Amino acid sequence: MRLDELSAQEQHILCVMVKHMIRRDGVLTDEEISAMSDVAEEMGQDAWRAAFQPAAMRRTTSREVLEMAGSVERSGVRKRILAVLSEVAGADEVAIEEQSFLDDLATAWKDA
Repeated sequence: MRLDELSAQEQHILCVMVKHMIRRDGVLTDEEISAMSDVAEEMGQDAWRAAFQPAAMRRTTSREVLEMAGSVERSGVRKRILAVLSEVAGADEVAIEEQSFLDDLATAWKDA
């Protein structure tokens, strides 16, 4: 599934999660910026800006992000979001904090 096939709500949730993932270890690297650019390219620049701008303005905790994740119902979207987040986290080196969030998210969606 391509990111430009996600609904506007799913794209927003993805952007919130990408932002959250990047902030997990407290360091924004050039590699993570490049990974975000790849996401924006696949989503489409206009859709990325529309989804990411409100996400960037919002401060969210892991709990809030996981609650938002609960509204993603389509299994293919869940798998794609997990893959994207893994790519973003692995762009530099997967930090413990990033892996912990990926594990929590996979568990939340597995249990849903």
